[in-house]
Amino acid sequence: MPAARARPINPPAVMRFHLLLGLALLTGCAADTSEEEVETSVETNDAVIGGAVTREAPEVGMASFSWGSYCTATLVSPRVAITAAHCVRYATRDASGSFGSLRIDKEPTGTARYPIDRYRSFARSGLGAVDVALLRLKTPVPADVARPAPLATAKPANGTALTIYGYGCNDDWEHQTGGGTKREIGYRFGTTIRNTLCPGDSGGPVRVDASGAVLLINSGWVSDWTGKRDVFGDVPAFLAQIRAQERAWEAAEPADGLLAEYWDTKELTGEPKVTRVDPAIDFDWGSGSPDSIIERDSFAARWSGKLTAPTSETYTLEVRGDDGFRLYVDGAIVIDEWRDHSPTTRSARVAFTAGQPRAIKLEYYESTGGATARLSWSSPSQAKQVVPRSRFTR
Repeated sequence: MPAARARPINPPAVMRFHLLLGLALLTGCAADTSEEEVETSVETNDAVIGGAVTREAPEVGMASFSWGSYCTATLVSPRVAITAAHCVRYATRDASGSFGSLRIDKEPTGTARYPIDRYRSFARSGLGAVDVALLRLKTPVPADVARPAPLATAKPANGTALTIYGYGCNDDWEHQTGGGTKREIGYRFGTTIRNTLCPGDSGGPVRVDASGAVLLINSGWVSDWTGKRDVFGDVPAFLAQIRAQERAWEAAEPADGLLAEYWDTKELTGEPKVTRVDPAIDFDWGSGSPDSIIERDSFAARWSGKLTAPTSETYTLEVRGDDGFRLYVDGAIVIDEWRDHSPTTRSARVAFTAGQPRAIKLEYYESTGGATARLSWSSPSQAKQVVPRSRFTR
């Protein structure tokens, strides 16, 4: 498809556009639109602001989220795309669900959609260098639809040619809520750029040349003593974490262990920040937290699953925690120590039948200072030990 160049925009329009841009990017991406409107925008080749319409780089797609916004995202492996942390509300949801889809605009025409079932943010808040996140797709994108983009491992020399991609503003959208038409903009590394990013560009890649490695992630703009300037997430700074998350998502989910949900408040309400499988409950976080996305104080956790004993006898279940905790067996609370305290141990005697699983749930919160949580058991035939992974199922 031939590129359509943007028409100049007048100064009042620029001022109005960037006021709205700041508000949109600071609160997270552009408002979503209907499939019909998006397809019309792509196919009619509407003029875009500050760049050229393109269907090249099909690995750069549009992520539409279940909470009603959209961003740009780039395929970096067949099942993983990179975007901005603010696009996923600076949150981590590392458990299967339905969180939207990634739309790939194939060359020369046509589109394909791939559901998003997990996402991971590398920042708690803040535009700029930390604004990086990953999306996992429910199914891989075939190579004949789009091939993953490589990731940059280091910064290039000043003056290196770069290309910004994004589903940013076009004329039909009156500079307000983003476009839905993919555009490309060229600039040079080491230069400060201003008044360039639009809502909808958020999460898009800045690539070395036009089809090289993803170096930066479109974030938004900030204002300082130099005025407003566009800012970007730093991909090389997160490369090790990105690769580790890709490997974790590619690994088969184990059948044993407990479902672990973590919140960044003392309340176990709302969507967890982190959901994963923990092999056992045996943690001493010290003054830290379970995950880099969670603050070190005022967090909570819930572990749930089934516990099966190897012998038919009464077991002593023991919880040690700092701060509060409560243990449930088959929905009934057997230990309740839901208060602030230093490391404290409480126990309950529970009868098990060999090979018969019982539902178990341990809830925990950390207030301040040290943070520990441990679940052990013992019986007449079993010396005290941390309950092993092999005894838990979900």
